[in-house]
Amino acid sequence: MFGKPKQESEESSRSKASSENSEQLGDRQRMVVFTDPLHKSIPPSETSSVSSPPPKPPVRLPARGGRSAIRVKSVEQEDDSDVDESRTVSIFIDRIYIPEFSRLLHPSFDDVKVYVDWFFLDYPLEESRTPQAISIPRIPDSPGLFAYKKEFQLSKRRVALLEQWLELGNRLDFTLITEGEDSEELAVAQLELSRTATDETTTIQFLDINGEHYADLDLIVSYSPQIFDCLKS
Repeated sequence: MFGKPKQESEESSRSKASSENSEQLGDRQRMVVFTDPLHKSIPPSETSSVSSPPPKPPVRLPARGGRSAIRVKSVEQEDDSDVDESRTVSIFIDRIYIPEFSRLLHPSFDDVKVYVDWFFLDYPLEESRTPQAISIPRIPDSPGLFAYKKEFQLSKRRVALLEQWLELGNRLDFTLITEGEDSEELAVAQLELSRTATDETTTIQFLDINGEHYADLDLIVSYSPQIFDCLKS
């Protein structure tokens, strides 16, 4: 008479245990564990990683261009039309001498002619060169004559540039160059400019890149007396 309640009790225990097992299994299924980094487990989406604005219809441009938002700075042309005889610089290339131990006395220079050019302010090279080349003297200290005078009538702008050269201590460079298609720069000489240039002859030395003495040049650089007066007004 007591067998039935015992059976019901066992069935109730089994049902309760089954219910607990189901709940534990459900908990395990709901829990997600990432064993690898997230960025490796989930590949990036091509559509989600690219952002672009929605398409718009093309804009029709006018036939004639409008006003640009970019402003171009206008460059004023240098005005050198106000040249004046009272603002003249004269450069007189007189004569050249070859010292006794100069390399230019070597027989390889027997038939070589040379000319002189210089760099003065911003004048082009064609205005700063002796027009004729002369043969290199073959006797030491015997002069080779250029006897060329070049006059530069300066504008106010170039007078101001000359004054700037004087303040900065710029020098006038002269170059001794061989004549011909394969012309060669042999040596360079420099003249220190003075604010009160006179008509006195100055001798400068032509030196090569190693400082070797190649030749001597006699020249005169002179200014008009009132050349800087235009800067006072």
